[in-house]
Amino acid sequence: MRQISAETALSASEISYEKLALSVAEACESSPLTPRERKVLVAVLKGQANADIARDLDISPHTVKNHVYSIFQKTGAGSRKELYLFAVRRGR
Repeated sequence: MRQISAETALSASEISYEKLALSVAEACESSPLTPRERKVLVAVLKGQANADIARDLDISPHTVKNHVYSIFQKTGAGSRKELYLFAVRRGR
């Protein structure tokens, strides 16, 4: 596995998850994230599982899965890790 530089791997205390989500949302100008997708994105960036996100947002796990898929489509990310790295790079 490729190592991430210390500069790229910013800690949560340095940048809030909400700010990371905002940076991702700003990158999706042509197809903006919905308010619910932004809430799901914050939870994904925190590392929460779909079941936990569903419980916290009072929606079904299937709906969370659909939101995550939509976020991946809008950002071009292929995984949660890619999405996090994309957010960190945008959030600098």
